Amino acid sequence: MLQPPSFLLLLIVFSSTTTTLLWLCILSSASTITHLPGFNGGGALPFHLETGYVSVDDEVSKADLFYYFVESERNPREDPLILWLTGGPGCSSFYGLVREIGPLRFKVAPYNETLPTLVYNPYAWTKVSNIIFLDWPAVTGFSFLKSSKDYYNGDDFKSSKEICDFLEQWFLDHPKFKSNPFYVGGNSYGGKMVPIVALKIAEGIEAAQHPVINLKGYISGNPATGALIDGNSRVSYSHGMGILSDELFEAIQRSCPGEDYKRPKTGPCIEQIELFRGALNELMLDNFLTPKCEGESSWPVLSYPEEPHRSILERKSTELQTPPHVPDITCTTYASYLAYHWANSKDTRKALHVKETKFDSREADEKNKRRPRHCYSIFGDTGMDKILELVNPGTMAILAC
Repeated sequence: MLQPPSFLLLLIVFSSTTTTLLWLCILSSASTITHLPGFNGGGALPFHLETGYVSVDDEVSKADLFYYFVESERNPREDPLILWLTGGPGCSSFYGLVREIGPLRFKVAPYNETLPTLVYNPYAWTKVSNIIFLDWPAVTGFSFLKSSKDYYNGDDFKSSKEICDFLEQWFLDHPKFKSNPFYVGGNSYGGKMVPIVALKIAEGIEAAQHPVINLKGYISGNPATGALIDGNSRVSYSHGMGILSDELFEAIQRSCPGEDYKRPKTGPCIEQIELFRGALNELMLDNFLTPKCEGESSWPVLSYPEEPHRSILERKSTELQTPPHVPDITCTTYASYLAYHWANSKDTRKALHVKETKFDSREADEKNKRRPRHCYSIFGDTGMDKILELVNPGTMAILAC
């Protein structure tokens, strides 16, 4: 059963001595979802789920950002509120909802052309916290840009501004959660954006901006902090985990003093790093303890500053119309394969109140011979710099690697 969406229209008028008026309209919509296709034989959800859009319309971006909001099952009026940013950039927040910390999981069973089955996850963070799962940046998941001219021009600064604008407007529509302890959370590249967004919120609090957000801290899970530190730390981490032998670790230390392990320059260092990469190729990098399986996606790895652009979509637009590779059912990635079929169902989109848009990204990609790109405009170890800036004011931080 679907409840009709609610709408918030905020009209702000600014006047000057010349009687010039500036009108700013903020429009958002939200729907309460009580049932989902494929869940528990058609039964009602045992938790409160809301989906909706928040329109961001300013000098930086014009977009409708889609979100899932799950209320805490314990005490939603007092429990913490978390904004969760999945990585990529370009990975839908649906991944966080069904694969990471949310209350839903897919029942692992061979796909037979029918809608995959969803089951309840009793270990979700939503047992004790309210969580907003946001589709960011604006070309991700069910979020979309209103103007095709902005389709190919995403970057970190635009994304952080979009996220902060989203939060400001979301709280206007959900004033009862303004007093809840608030945390910004995320993983992978989302984990890099977390301290940047948290710092923007902290600066807004100091400037007495409204609505006032009760920021208490942030959570970064396996975050991208900087290309150099993230890449080079793999050697020492692998050694500490018992994957890299003492002999190879010591050989790398001797052969590569001061070198960038991703781009070694001297012959001895290149030789040792190639041995190290060969060892990593035998592993599932997301989880060393599981068998190597087909990856979650075929997107490229993080680019370095001299290669600042990355495609949000790595494959040709025509290839997006076909299902992804089918992993072995024993692989953890099989759930992502099921998610592809569930999320692309018309029944699913109708149940989630997903908007139909006139802009066809596939058609645009084919016509312009381009794909959307995300510019890594926050380079170096900026993520770590923002973490240190937040530590000084005493903001609580949880870093999980």
